[in-house]
Parts: sequence; structure tokens; C-alpha cells
Amino acid sequence: MFRPALLALATLLAVPLGFAPSVAAARTAKSDLMDIRKVQLEFLAFNEDSDEYLVKVIDENVGTVLQVRSTKDNELVKAYPYMLDDEDKTIRRVRKKHNLSQDPVEDPANPKKKALTLLLGQKDDKLIIYVMKGDRIQKYDDIPVLKDNDGNLAKATMKQLVWDQRGKNVVIIYHQKFPGEHGFQSDFVYSFKFKSYKAKFGDADDSDSDD
Repeated sequence: MFRPALLALATLLAVPLGFAPSVAAARTAKSDLMDIRKVQLEFLAFNEDSDEYLVKVIDENVGTVLQVRSTKDNELVKAYPYMLDDEDKTIRRVRKKHNLSQDPVEDPANPKKKALTLLLGQKDDKLIIYVMKGDRIQKYDDIPVLKDNDGNLAKATMKQLVWDQRGKNVVIIYHQKFPGEHGFQSDFVYSFKFKSYKAKFGDADDSDSDD
């Protein structure tokens, strides 16, 4: 496995985003869903170096927030709450302040290595990230899926997958939902640097190094 999204065990966190810097993380252990923010997320932009990215957050308790986050470890860099009437102006201001001028590539295929495509699918308690090349497919990474106090697993589905323009960094927004009476659902985000050599298909170019 590449880098798991485990709380306090890895630097990449699969987290529901809210206004506060400290937020609950998706865990493999049974989770108290009351501790996790219910949010909707939308990816907006990378900065020029692709080491930071911007997401729009709709938090049912706080309202609308723009969050600048680190691509490497998904840590919150800065949060900007705003009123909906000021959305366009706030987005322009935050993008300018943090040099978030790089639009994402919203395509599962790597923009520089078109033969490589990312796919997601849930298998038991993991959301699996696969790399496909032609008709061949390899597991690349996985993300733990939420489990409630009764041991029931959420259904996890991809909502948005984006690359930076160089095909080096990936941000995935995914949705988790529990069926039944409580009906908990929320968006989560997972970011990582893509290493094509980790997808071993036995081809000569599999040994190419990534910056």
C-alpha cells in the first residue's frame, strides 16, 4: 500500500473539511458519526507549485468556507469563511493571495502519461485506488471507509478526481454515506503525489523516476 489515510499514523489524512483547523478524520476503527462534520466539497485550484490547493466547503453548521490545504499532507493552511453574495470576490482574492492560479485537469487519465488512468472502487472496508494501463489494472493505494459504532460500513463513491497540469499530484473528493435511519453522509478529501513507477506493469517505462 502506498500511503494510508490513517489518523495520527500517516501524513495523508482523509478528512471531512470544516471551518476549524482541527477536524475529525476517517478511521478504520468504529466511528462516532456525531464527531464528524457533514460537508459538501468542491475542488477549485492548485497553486503554481502544486503544493497547495483550494477547496470550497459548504458546512451545515458553519456555512461556506474556502480552505487552502497542503497537497503533501492535507493539512489546513488557511480558512476563509464568507457570505454567498461575496463568493466570486472572495475566490478571486484568495486565489490571488495564495497564487492559486493553476486550474486542475478533471480527467481520470494522467495529463502527461495518457496511458495511465486512475479508477476508484470500494472493496469491503477500503476505497481502492487503481491504476489502469490499457486492459491491465493494478492497485495503487487505498483509503479506509467509515464504520459506525455497530460495525456497519459506509458506501464510498468518488465525487471528483483532479490532477495538476504536470500529472504529479492528485486530489480526490469522495462521498461516504450510511443507509438507514441516521442517514449520515459527508464529503471527504484525499491528496497525494503520484508516483508512476509504483504502478508496476512490467513495461520498460515503469522504472522511470518521478520528480
